Amino acid sequence: MTVIRVLLCLWVLVLTFSALSAPAQFFRVRPLPPVPGQISSAANDLNDLGEIVGNSGPHAVVWRSFSPIPLHRAPTPSAAMAINNLGVIVGHADRYPHIWFPDGSVVPACEGSRGVAQHITDDGLILGYWARSFVASCQGGCNRIFLLFRGVLSFPFPDQEILGNGINHLGSFVVGKDASLAVYNGEELIPLRPPAGFSHASGFAINGAGDVVGEASDQERSLSRPVVWRAGESANP
Repeated sequence: MTVIRVLLCLWVLVLTFSALSAPAQFFRVRPLPPVPGQISSAANDLNDLGEIVGNSGPHAVVWRSFSPIPLHRAPTPSAAMAINNLGVIVGHADRYPHIWFPDGSVVPACEGSRGVAQHITDDGLILGYWARSFVASCQGGCNRIFLLFRGVLSFPFPDQEILGNGINHLGSFVVGKDASLAVYNGEELIPLRPPAGFSHASGFAINGAGDVVGEASDQERSLSRPVVWRAGESANP
């Protein structure tokens, strides 16, 4: 029995030492260079291959191997909002939703519809919206969420001025904010409530399990904190 106890103690010590001696995870910061001639830039998304999209100055750009490649050279503003693991990029150019493909080709996401393509899944499902700020007259559908899949355009909420954010491979995405914040799973809206002590909430992304991350703030919006809503758990963490 004494020998067994000694061996167990030695084994525990080995495990403890291994855990303590394991290298700590760390991150190295690496600034992304702007397109030559531009000063400011912003990154909006990246894929598993390390390709990063955003804008450099007023124009859409993709960083490959940390080198900026302009996507839109026209004088009008543009931005790349998301990229999937196949290298397909979505965003906006000339105030219209656009899609950039890895072969260098680019097409409007919605003919004749001003707005932004915000998210794209690996199978090509695109989430976006027609933008109020881009439309001279807001009669008949401003801030309307659209879905685009294999050339088929649909409007989940055709009569509502509402924005969507985040989308997972199942087609679920986050809509609204504050009292109207919810997850749309293709069939119904599932409400998301702010945590106790907070009055406002927004959702930014959703994963394949249905978990949502976002932000909550108090009534005066003077205090905010990041929030995760776990799928299948209480709406008030």
